[in-house]
Amino acid sequence: MPSATLNPTVLEPLFAPWQEPNAHRVRAEKSGDPAVIKQGRRASPIEAINNLRAAVREWREAFYIGASDTTIQLLNHWFNRAHRLTFPSKEGAGVGGEEFEFRYYFCQREAVETLIYLKEVRQIECLSQIIAEFGGANAELQALGITEDEDA
Repeated sequence: MPSATLNPTVLEPLFAPWQEPNAHRVRAEKSGDPAVIKQGRRASPIEAINNLRAAVREWREAFYIGASDTTIQLLNHWFNRAHRLTFPSKEGAGVGGEEFEFRYYFCQREAVETLIYLKEVRQIECLSQIIAEFGGANAELQALGITEDEDA
């Protein structure tokens, strides 16, 4: 009979919250075996999302080319510099005043970058444009929720 105790190593994060996901767990082939750690970000089942993530990553790595100077300054301020903050003091608690480094979670960064990339750089105004630009070969079918298997 399998042990009822939880293996705490399965709860350990594979990357820091502010880092782009670079690994993920998948179910083991054999029941009772630990999950397998796969390198790379877990792909979305929606092709347009994967293509959009790749485009935004490429844009980020190209130092936000095509964005306005103000936008580039803001993105660099938010995501490419250290933010030292101080814990607030709480009356009677005797805590506070300690400094810590604040970092945005990667999902927050990616959301802001994606919005700016779509609106300011690519000038995309609606979902149908996103699907047309990033949906791939079967974009129209995916937009309707139809998979290739269902179409056959």
